Amino acid sequence: MTRSERQPFTRQVTAIGPHWVLDQRHQNIEKNHTDRTSRHQETTHEEITYLLLPDGSLKYVAVWEEETVHISDATPRVVIDRSHHLRDIGDGELKGLRLREGAPRVRETR
Repeated sequence: MTRSERQPFTRQVTAIGPHWVLDQRHQNIEKNHTDRTSRHQETTHEEITYLLLPDGSLKYVAVWEEETVHISDATPRVVIDRSHHLRDIGDGELKGLRLREGAPRVRETR
């Protein structure tokens, strides 16, 4: 079991009002590096949500947590960075967006 499997990712950021969820994706990325004297592990948990607002605008929301563990001389050092990003979805991105098979088409959130 890796560190990312033991670490649940739960974070809620209120960044936008009433909206409909068009699609939601979650990904975990883990990178490991080991040399003779140390070990370095980076784990990123990212949740991406595509939203439709009542005014018809489309938004992209990303919330992520990056955890870096550096072990040198058997001493672990852990750094956790949490952040989020909100932006408009442009026409080019909208044309390339494919909703996941079986994903709910629209889910209202207030």
